[in-house]
Amino acid sequence: MAQLKVTQIRSSIATKPKHRGTLRALGLRGISQTNTLPDIFGVLDKKEVFAKFINSGHVMDLTTAMDEQNSAWKNRFFSRALAQNMFEEGNSYNIKPGIYGVPLDVSNIQMLYNKKLFKKA
Repeated sequence: MAQLKVTQIRSSIATKPKHRGTLRALGLRGISQTNTLPDIFGVLDKKEVFAKFINSGHVMDLTTAMDEQNSAWKNRFFSRALAQNMFEEGNSYNIKPGIYGVPLDVSNIQMLYNKKLFKKA
């Protein structure tokens, strides 16, 4: 009989209870319960979910590294993109103020429309 190897590559934080049940049924415990966490990973979700990772101790505060060498690393990023990875004083997630991530990319969305048809609508 062939064997199938299943590897959990994303955390179950902020997933549906049904999905967490499937992971348990497969014998997969939380990804953070191993000693093999990656050094770099992406949290592509709401700030609320990002805060859960920070509160669980899996994300390092990068503020000191960002401020080294006259903020050379920090100045490489658009301020609004970097703001998505920052938590300010008094934030609603009770996260210590700081920078906890690096922007992956910046994009924009354009909307094109037909002015004549828009006026008719």
